[in-house]
Amino acid sequence: MLDPKITIWNNVTYADNYYQRQIPEGDKKAIRGKLLTGVDNNQELEKWAGFDPAKESDNAHRAAVSWYAGTANLNESHVSDEKQQVFRRLGDLLVEGFSSDDKDKSWFVPGHVNANFPHGDENAPWEGIGTGWFYSVNGGGDDLRSYFVNGEKKSRDDLGDFKEFQDYLKKNRRSVSDDNTYTNNKIQVGTRMRGDHAVSSLFNGNFDVFAGKSDAQAKSKIPGWFVENDSGNQPLQKDLVRWHNINTFKEDGNDYLNRIGYNETKPNYALFLRTSQATEVVHNNFVVPEWGDLRFNLLAPAERGKLKVIIETPPSGIGETDWQSTTLETIDLSEGASGKLNQYKQDIYKIGFGREGGFETFHVPIDDRYRGKTARLRFKLESSNPAGVFLDDVFFSSAHLKFGNPSEARFDSRVPGDNPYRENLLIEKPQYAVSYNRTTKTPNWVSWQVNNAWLGKASRPEQTIFKKDSQLPQGWPEIDHDNYTDKNGKNFGFDQGHVIPSRDRTNHEKDNIATFLGTNLIPQSVDNNRYFTSKTDPAKASAWYNIEGLVRRLVAQDKQELYVVAGTYSTNWTDQKRSNAHPEEVLRGNTKSGEFQKQGIHIPRWTWKTILALDTPGMGVADVTENTKAYTFLTPNKPEPYKNWPEIGSPVAHPFNQIKDKLGLSEPLPDIQNATEWRDPSTWQVTIEQLEKLLQGKKINTLSSVPEDIRQHIKKQKYSIT
Repeated sequence: MLDPKITIWNNVTYADNYYQRQIPEGDKKAIRGKLLTGVDNNQELEKWAGFDPAKESDNAHRAAVSWYAGTANLNESHVSDEKQQVFRRLGDLLVEGFSSDDKDKSWFVPGHVNANFPHGDENAPWEGIGTGWFYSVNGGGDDLRSYFVNGEKKSRDDLGDFKEFQDYLKKNRRSVSDDNTYTNNKIQVGTRMRGDHAVSSLFNGNFDVFAGKSDAQAKSKIPGWFVENDSGNQPLQKDLVRWHNINTFKEDGNDYLNRIGYNETKPNYALFLRTSQATEVVHNNFVVPEWGDLRFNLLAPAERGKLKVIIETPPSGIGETDWQSTTLETIDLSEGASGKLNQYKQDIYKIGFGREGGFETFHVPIDDRYRGKTARLRFKLESSNPAGVFLDDVFFSSAHLKFGNPSEARFDSRVPGDNPYRENLLIEKPQYAVSYNRTTKTPNWVSWQVNNAWLGKASRPEQTIFKKDSQLPQGWPEIDHDNYTDKNGKNFGFDQGHVIPSRDRTNHEKDNIATFLGTNLIPQSVDNNRYFTSKTDPAKASAWYNIEGLVRRLVAQDKQELYVVAGTYSTNWTDQKRSNAHPEEVLRGNTKSGEFQKQGIHIPRWTWKTILALDTPGMGVADVTENTKAYTFLTPNKPEPYKNWPEIGSPVAHPFNQIKDKLGLSEPLPDIQNATEWRDPSTWQVTIEQLEKLLQGKKINTLSSVPEDIRQHIKKQKYSIT
């Protein structure tokens, strides 16, 4: 394993670095101290007494630690744990064999902005005040901190007013959301050692942090995961398998690794649990995060056995020694998912895509009683016949929220009247994440990842109707197909609109049917949803349909990985034409918007979508730069202005002009000239900054995991989609 790069984070108010370069002679493992860039105050200590030479018997950096301890405790002449002399006074030097000429080798002289003593000055305070621990808030000298800029000592006031000081910090700090994990792309480790966040929700949940694969190391423990006994039923490093060595991915016709851009020179490892050797694995003690489902990826080629997911908590009573175990869920490895809409709930913990396609994601909700508490996590394979399963990417965060939770939604199981998140309830699924609103009975937003692994040949359900979402807490409104139709099954003039389209989940029927749930449903105008006469001609399809096509083009043709967030804005319960563009719907008159109003289902006035485009699958927050592209759209959820609008001629005022101030537009936009322009996604393109200004009442903040300077730059851009 390799240490991360030393980083000065933006929550550090003062960065001071005291270091020695020497290490004990013959010690090839110790890391030498060094000057750090971006630090406010660097001090090299080794020219003073006790630092040179570093003896073989010494601990590396022992004297540096003792020096700092001497600034915190002004009474001690030795640091007891280190048995190191603290050279405060000339007398301390003489005792250790130094002469009176070595007074400049004494350790301490004040260094704050009001002190200008040369080192060794006999008139300077010698106790250890005015430096080191003194600069901390508890040390009392935080107002006198020294900042060294281009070698010149400056005070806080010298650095300017508040804004100028913030600019100084911005230049010399990095966001705490940055991932400083070792990333040398020239050797095998690189970015594979990263977890789900800069600080992983579960250390080494991806099984990619380990010493190596030599014969000696093969019998070593997997970092973060432990072996309880020597029975041989728990895995070691020898049980880690490179993805490209898994037989499923070697079979003819399986192009999973190619579709996700897998690179054999930078291998990804999974843990192989099997009845013949290692059947279970336990993660070391950890603190359960305050929010987020447990999620993990499985590949189960054999139709045998079951995998138990168990959480363990420490002994609670006096004299108790055994940890308490609770089975969270059991994954059925033997029976495959049916992929039928009426079997959605029963299929959740059955294998779908993970049988023959590739790794499949599972989510397990965590009860509130475990949040913030110490726990262990156990995966246990059980089968009376030979069985095996590959386990990977065990974390407490959704892949679909990798770049942030746009409204800081949270799941809460209480009924709506008692629920603080009744208008911002987080629902996490393997296929997407949702912020659901009890008041509007529609999602605020849906967030999802799209890459080639999600796209395939799976078909939509035979009956393309929406079902109630069983994941909603008890007492919440369960919206489905019946809420959008009358007693005879006729709709009220609006499409049952997907927020995440079913076409973004075609790798397996199990994943496709998950898009047909009431928490992914909005009343959507025909002219803001469908193609009209051609699936392939953008001029004969709605702008929203073309935006959905853009997503799949960027993935299928450009091999990109996208992170999409889509939602709605404002409400319009006014009756309107069903369609002015679809040849069949044009003849069917007006909508019955009042039927939705009676049920309290809000009809969106606008729909929006923002797309973060990454060049290759597997990239993370640390890979986002100011050159990363994002595309954002805002479309009116209403029929086109004219019936059978010609593709040229008959201009209309741009609807954005009605919300110009809310978008922050400085000037009105020119008229939309014809149907072709109306159906062009670029007509409805905005910046993320403009969208968030419009949505400011909903407190939407996309890309919140991206460092602020990069995030703000991206949010101001409008990139061409051609």
